[in-house]
Amino acid sequence: MSDAALLEKLWSRVTRTDSCWFWTGPVTPSGTGWIRDGSKPKKFSVHRLVYEEHFEEVPEGQCVMHRCGAPNCVNPEHLYVPPKRVVEHGARPGPKARPAEERFWVKVDKSDTSGCWEWTGNKNGSGYGLFMVRSPKKELAHRVSYRWDRGSLPPEKLVCHRCDNPGCVNPSHLFLGSARDNIIDMVEKGRGRHTSHPGESNGYSKLTEREVRSMRKLYESRNMTQVEIAKMFDVSRALVSVVVNGKAWKHVT
Repeated sequence: MSDAALLEKLWSRVTRTDSCWFWTGPVTPSGTGWIRDGSKPKKFSVHRLVYEEHFEEVPEGQCVMHRCGAPNCVNPEHLYVPPKRVVEHGARPGPKARPAEERFWVKVDKSDTSGCWEWTGNKNGSGYGLFMVRSPKKELAHRVSYRWDRGSLPPEKLVCHRCDNPGCVNPSHLFLGSARDNIIDMVEKGRGRHTSHPGESNGYSKLTEREVRSMRKLYESRNMTQVEIAKMFDVSRALVSVVVNGKAWKHVT
């Protein structure tokens, strides 16, 4: 039986709830699930198989533990590998885990006619994809895609979307920038919460037109730096920069 067939057989015996995903097949005396590869006598630990399918191969001699305390749970978010070696009884390691790039690209839909490659896996609250290259840290999927395509990625840099689609991982739609670059890009493209209704008509606006004019006068007079202006108006220096340089609040003169 192939790894794919074994995993398909595994998932057919799982009942999912809002929290735990319960294995309904045979279990060891300790309550952890096991599965056989066809007619072969060898048994595989189901939660170990799931962990290696979603994250990475588990070193020989280490076990996969449950954060939830339910031994028959196979929800990958509930599984982890402890730092110390722990002996696992009743089951053997599963097939070799798939490489990170293979696990990544099966979660990408390239069918969109816009050219966006949509991430179909887990996402955060802002719509950005999440992917775990190595346990236990999750990364933003578009940053992973950019790093693999370009070969490196400075940790202090942001990866921005030319397409304005946070779920897109097409490296040709991505570019490097700073937090300031990202704000300017948002403003110039008319997206985000600051631009659909300009100025004070935007309910999210932190400034009034009078404050914007004051900011610009203070900056033009060279009496205050952008950092000092930001502290005075209780906003970020990046926001001050786009305001005094005319990238934001363009309608205010």
